[in-house]
Amino acid sequence: MELVRDIMANQDQVKAYLACWLQMGKAIDVDLPSGQHQLLQPKTVLKLGQYSDDFEHIWRFVLRHPNNCFLSNTNESIQDLLSDRWEIGNCSRCMLLLPLPTPISLSQTPCPCSDLDHWPNWDSLKPRAEQNTAVTTTEPALNRIVQRLETARA
Repeated sequence: MELVRDIMANQDQVKAYLACWLQMGKAIDVDLPSGQHQLLQPKTVLKLGQYSDDFEHIWRFVLRHPNNCFLSNTNESIQDLLSDRWEIGNCSRCMLLLPLPTPISLSQTPCPCSDLDHWPNWDSLKPRAEQNTAVTTTEPALNRIVQRLETARA
C-alpha cells in the first residue's frame, strides 16, 4: 500500500511540474505511431485556483502515453519523469519546479557525498563554498527569519 502512495505523490509532482512547464509557454511533444509529431499546449492551465479542464484532458492523455510524450526540446519523456530516476525539486535561481536526477541515476558527476557511508550527517555542518560565511544553527534565529518573510509577504 505504501508503494502506491509514493507513486501517486510522484504523479502529483510531475503533474504540477507540467503545469508550470505549460504556463511558461512551452509544450509537450507527442511522437505519434505514424512517425509524425504533435504539440500539446492547453489554452489555459489553471482556472479558479485549480487545473483547467483543458489541462486535465492533456494530463490524462500524457498518463496513457507516457513513453510517447516529451518535454519540448528535451530528451526527457513523461515516463522518465515518472520513474524513480527523477525527482521534482525547485530551481535554485527562480524556485520554479524542476526535474532533477536522483542520486542513483548520477553516473558522470556524482555528488561528493556519493561514496560516504556516514553522509548526510544532520548533526554536523555542511561544507560551504564561500569563505567567511556565517553559520547560524540556533532555532530562534530561523524563527526570526520566518517571521520577517511572513511580514514581508503580507
